[in-house]
Amino acid sequence: MDRISQFVDSFIPKNLPKERKQMLRYELEDHIFEKTAFYEEIGYTREQSIEKAIEEFGEGEEMKKHIFNEFEELYAERDIFGVFAFIIIAFMNYLCWPLDTWVTSADFNRDPDVFGTAVSLGMIFVVLAMIVFARIKKYRKMLFAIGFANILVAVCVLVSFYPQMAAYAMTYNFIYLVDNYTPFLLGNLIANAYEGFLIGVLWFGSLLIPAIYAVVMSFLLKKGKAKAVKNPKKKAALFCSVYLSIAVVSCILQPVGQQYADDYPVWFSPYTLYISEMPEEIFSKLYPGMSEESANEVLYSYGYQNLEDYRASLDWVAKKQFDANVKEFDFLDGYTIWFLPDVYIPGEGFVGVKSENGTVTGVGIGNLNNRMYDADDYNSFGYSEIEFNHDIEAMTESFRALQKGADEADVINIFTQLHGQIYAKRLYIENGEAVSYYRIYFYGVVNPEMKHYLDKYDSRYIELTFKGGNLIKGNLYSERNQDGESIVSVEYVK
Repeated sequence: MDRISQFVDSFIPKNLPKERKQMLRYELEDHIFEKTAFYEEIGYTREQSIEKAIEEFGEGEEMKKHIFNEFEELYAERDIFGVFAFIIIAFMNYLCWPLDTWVTSADFNRDPDVFGTAVSLGMIFVVLAMIVFARIKKYRKMLFAIGFANILVAVCVLVSFYPQMAAYAMTYNFIYLVDNYTPFLLGNLIANAYEGFLIGVLWFGSLLIPAIYAVVMSFLLKKGKAKAVKNPKKKAALFCSVYLSIAVVSCILQPVGQQYADDYPVWFSPYTLYISEMPEEIFSKLYPGMSEESANEVLYSYGYQNLEDYRASLDWVAKKQFDANVKEFDFLDGYTIWFLPDVYIPGEGFVGVKSENGTVTGVGIGNLNNRMYDADDYNSFGYSEIEFNHDIEAMTESFRALQKGADEADVINIFTQLHGQIYAKRLYIENGEAVSYYRIYFYGVVNPEMKHYLDKYDSRYIELTFKGGNLIKGNLYSERNQDGESIVSVEYVK
């Protein structure tokens, strides 16, 4: 009997529940006893009969897998386990709507909060806990149901980009911790998170990875290739303690991370900087030929600082943020940039001063980006929120009627009457002559019958250069969106 018990024990996985262990033991012992009785009847001794029965049964690993898989088909989990898992996941996602724990749009119409974050993390915990349970118990049908349900949810997220709040909260918490406690800076990802794409990918991955694991493991269990989980109770306890600790910390940090994202400073943006009253007044007091010292005094009197002085006054985190912002903006070559340090979007606009041997050779205000137009970036130059009713067609016809040599005051007056927004201008000396330069922005309806705003509206940018008060160069940049891509065309003053 000891020999039979020893043999039977070698077939039974240690991580099976007691009831299933007992059932498998009965099945194997009955089989061995029947074989032993047969050999005893034909003349073998008891000991010989037992050895013959065991030898015929086989002790190899392949036989063990075969017997165990057959037993699992008969006595393991029931289909209801998988059905329950599917229903639980579907029900939890259904509850997101009445509990308002989905971010209702990818552009942040519903900001995360502690409650929504806690509920989202709780849902993740339930799914992961079911996967852990099914893996330890080797419930392959339950694993497949969990994986299939999560794949369906992931597809819905991919289509709608309405992720749960946990994805937003944990992303912002992670950015906050990295920015404030490491030499690295991830704050430049906040804009992408805000638009929903980064968060959508994160949440889609958080759903899909466990789903793929569950489905793959269900097939491995069916083929008998999945290894038994060692020390399942300890590993399950470790998983619960680590996850719940992360969840609690995430909920506590959620308001902090959210506030960090909301208050993230943007000193330099090519999108919304425009010319307001203060830089206009400064521009009237700065001119080529004045001393650099006098120009600096004017700027200091208005509270402006140059980039180097302002950077030196920042703390460690703000300095990293500042440097990242500077890299995003391609300033005009040779200009020292001055700005109001405590004014972000929609800023007062920059003031630029170019000097040589202590004498000012050029001044500029507004958007001082070095590139007039970046075809790789839709709507790459900024707009003011003041005007959106520009008459695009009238402006285009006026531009096409321009000729070189036109008077500067008359030309600028024409386009400002058309409600164009001057968002950058410069005055500088070139070959001993005064040159003035303007960038003007227009935005308006061109296809009123179209429903989507990207197809309905269009933008135009004009670049005008005057020498001695007369037009010497003019470019009209037209931008439209086609299938999500920016299409740019250029016309020139003849």
